Amino acid sequence: MLPPAPPTVLVGGRLLDGRSPDAIAGGVLVTDERGIIVAAGRAAAVARDGAMRIDAGGLTILPGIIDCHVHLSLRLEPVADQAQRSATDLVVRALGTGRDFLEAGVTTVRDAGYTPTGIKRAFASGAFPGPRTQVSCTSLRPAATATAGPHPASRSRPWFPTCRPASPTAWTRCAAPHAFRFGPVPIGSK
Repeated sequence: MLPPAPPTVLVGGRLLDGRSPDAIAGGVLVTDERGIIVAAGRAAAVARDGAMRIDAGGLTILPGIIDCHVHLSLRLEPVADQAQRSATDLVVRALGTGRDFLEAGVTTVRDAGYTPTGIKRAFASGAFPGPRTQVSCTSLRPAATATAGPHPASRSRPWFPTCRPASPTAWTRCAAPHAFRFGPVPIGSK
């Protein structure tokens, strides 16, 4: 687990807060001991006793960025190379990619598929550095034909169901409960 960081105040920078139409000159950004932004604005409006102070004069302060469509465990590479990857390879890749996103200032991502929920939990617990993560797991599309069995991804993705439904509707009824055990949040739920 990562050690807690002291509360921090970045002062004197040009703040892009994502709400104001213009940058705020002499802006201030305050984080708590978890590194979460708790306040941002003009110097006179924001204060934090006992926090580590960092002079950001001459710099631009940009609170965390959200990327709403990522694939933490996938890369653009030949299909033959992808097929050789084990589940462990994909986990290691996802952990590294999450760290890369966080170091680039992306503090929240929505993984659009093939990343298991354990990655989300690893980042949330602080066991590995990474952004806040929402996972979608895999698509629930049925195989090419109703009797052909599960999607080919199930061969290399252990969280994908192995049921052999007789119709697309039956496929969804089989696949959805299985997929939700691996952590995606259903659309419309809290």
